[in-house]
Amino acid sequence: MIDNANKAVLDCALNVYIIDVSQGENGSEVSWELKDSSGEQHLSGGAPYNSLVCIADGRYTLQMSDTNAAGTNNGWDFSDFVIAANTKVLFTH
Repeated sequence: MIDNANKAVLDCALNVYIIDVSQGENGSEVSWELKDSSGEQHLSGGAPYNSLVCIADGRYTLQMSDTNAAGTNNGWDFSDFVIAANTKVLFTH
């Protein structure tokens, strides 16, 4: 992980963040996307997801979806979305 983090920092001309999306109850039903203020999608994925990402500082909109195929009607099936940098959690949902 440390080698990956060092490489990400060296290769990234912007900023490196950790994005972690937990499995939740039915992770295969969960999807998400991160868009900037102009509506351009920068990242997307499912659950679970854990990666170092290179994105610019700025305002982003998170959209999470749950297909609800299991019929649980519990939102994002208890998946959590977290953005962190420098050992600090910047956003959690």
